[in-house]
Amino acid sequence: MKTIEVKNTDARENLTTIRACLVKAVKDGDKEVCIFSTLFFVKGNLDRVKTEINSRLGSWCHVKSSRPSFFCGFMMTGLEVQFLYDDDEKELLISRILSLFSSSWPFAGNKK
Repeated sequence: MKTIEVKNTDARENLTTIRACLVKAVKDGDKEVCIFSTLFFVKGNLDRVKTEINSRLGSWCHVKSSRPSFFCGFMMTGLEVQFLYDDDEKELLISRILSLFSSSWPFAGNKK
């Protein structure tokens, strides 16, 4: 399982990086990815990201909380994503991933 750590203070950039990492994992053929992000220091954000991925990607992946691990000096839970797709569905899955987090995210801070 590939582990990805996103250590950025800007929430919107965290979401963009998470999306990019998921796309890269699919393109590389990785079937499981574990993501740790500074967003997840707030459990509500972890739940919100998990819900977004589940609702947008549906049957193409299984999402759950990871085992706690040290991240940025703290014990924290991440997000495990297991992809369940056929090779002929890869491009459609990537387009769905690119549409993640397109709605309003209150914790991401809307820039004016």
